[in-house]
Amino acid sequence: MKRFVVLLSLMFIGFAFADTINLHWLNYDGTTYQDSTCEINSDLILPSTPPTRYGYTFTGWKISNYIPVEYLESTGTQAIDTGVVFSHPNSKVIIKFQPTSYENSCLSGAETEASAGRPWTFIATLKNTETCIWHAQNTTQNSFCTAVNTSNTYVLEMSQTDGVFTKTINGVSYSKNNIPYYTLNSFALFADNYGNGNYTQKAKARIYYTKIYENNTLVRDFIPVLDTNGVPCLFDRVEAKFYYNAGTGQFIAGPVITE
Repeated sequence: MKRFVVLLSLMFIGFAFADTINLHWLNYDGTTYQDSTCEINSDLILPSTPPTRYGYTFTGWKISNYIPVEYLESTGTQAIDTGVVFSHPNSKVIIKFQPTSYENSCLSGAETEASAGRPWTFIATLKNTETCIWHAQNTTQNSFCTAVNTSNTYVLEMSQTDGVFTKTINGVSYSKNNIPYYTLNSFALFADNYGNGNYTQKAKARIYYTKIYENNTLVRDFIPVLDTNGVPCLFDRVEAKFYYNAGTGQFIAGPVITE
């Protein structure tokens, strides 16, 4: 039997010392089921009538401040700054993605002008039906290219470990010796970050999740969501924090995850 839950999205109203919370109950498809209010420090009152959905059995209520969706899709004008400035010699990024265009663009990355000596950090490009990786010390590039198409999803892993850079895509790996020497600009998704708000080569792609590690520690665990206002963004489960579009326009949200 298929099952579903209804999400409760919590929103404070009033000023810093407000004593009332808006309760915004959301259906499996992201539409509003019921709105109510609750006094702080009082018992939570659930809706008196359980929701219905044809072919499904309602199993309960779930409290959350976001609605998970399958993916976040960019249209070529969006970017997300992860806030991660890599510094440890052992680092890793894992991205599940699907290209929606073969235009010359960047799925991820950060860099500084070559004259500054720190050009490329975990840059994944999309161009001519391929994804290529750029991760280098000074001006020595490490580039691995793999064919991709707009019909499939891919799990891309980029890791710098003990002087070796490895790209793994859908289980197939390529490695090369490389001394880590990172840019001081923070790592971006859906674009390459040159710093000072300059996000370039913005991609047209879908991201299903992203995990970022430093020294074997998970520092970001991004999933695509709708926030309490229905805005598509990424939610980091490590910091319990929303990350929003640093470009223009708005991301497209994938289907709501109902299970």
